[in-house]
Amino acid sequence: MSIMSSGGPVHAHAPELVQELLSLNEVAEATCSGPEMDLCKLRMRQMHGADLGEAAPDGVSPEKAAALSEWWESDLFSDHERACLHLTEQFVLAVSAVRQEDIDALMPTWSDDEIYDFVMALYVADMSSRADLVLASVFDDAALSTRPQGD
Repeated sequence: MSIMSSGGPVHAHAPELVQELLSLNEVAEATCSGPEMDLCKLRMRQMHGADLGEAAPDGVSPEKAAALSEWWESDLFSDHERACLHLTEQFVLAVSAVRQEDIDALMPTWSDDEIYDFVMALYVADMSSRADLVLASVFDDAALSTRPQGD
């Protein structure tokens, strides 16, 4: 369970904020989902240093999940998946370093609208992943019981 899940510890202290973030994630998921997004979310969480557990998420084979930290050296990934993963890494490391060539690499398989949706979904996934990691360390059970509650 994510720390920002409905009913989770952050929800108890900031239900409106959590609901807005969950709604934003639902829109992003409805707009851009599929195996590429699953791969990219997993890679993003790896890069953020999240504990990923043992099982690969739905849409990602265990073989690809195991090879994901060195995707550029693996034959398991298609050219399209490589382009998605490259853009994801650029996005996570320094969004200002994303170049037109990174976007152009997606054009053989996706329309402009699909690329836009993917980039927006990356933004939501990156924000959510970072918030989840930060809030998990800030709002642990002990901290939650001692922090003042808002009005």
